[in-house]
Amino acid sequence: EDDDETLGSLPQPAEGTASALTEEDTAIIAPPVPLLELPAGELVAGEVVRLTVRVPFHPNRFYIKVWITDPQTRSLVDEPRQLMHLLPNGQGQLEGSLQLTAPLGCLEAQFEAITVDLMTQQESYKASVSRTIAPAGLATPPPLEDLDL
Repeated sequence: EDDDETLGSLPQPAEGTASALTEEDTAIIAPPVPLLELPAGELVAGEVVRLTVRVPFHPNRFYIKVWITDPQTRSLVDEPRQLMHLLPNGQGQLEGSLQLTAPLGCLEAQFEAITVDLMTQQESYKASVSRTIAPAGLATPPPLEDLDL
């Protein structure tokens, strides 16, 4: 028998139970999948783009990891970033945004994100949004209706 007096005042679990925690208390809650929102249509290479990220409320602390890949080369075209400062948006969600630069040298870009639980390091499923990228400096052609054909 251990003679340590510091443990004597701790509550003991009831007879026949392994611990005072229930299965519901120990269940791991999966991090929410982020929802990504970008401007519609194609993006212009080199221009700043605002990426809005939304997630449902979650009891644990988490951060959102965001990155951009080129689907043709399957390579990372921008450093991964962490978004931690999220604010309630009044619709039962937390919301944050990042200013990103549309990548140069790509015809298409894949904006991707996951939610990572700070306590368990558990990751959510990946969210992904694809946009075509127009080269910088190209003038948009006039609509066909304006041309004298």
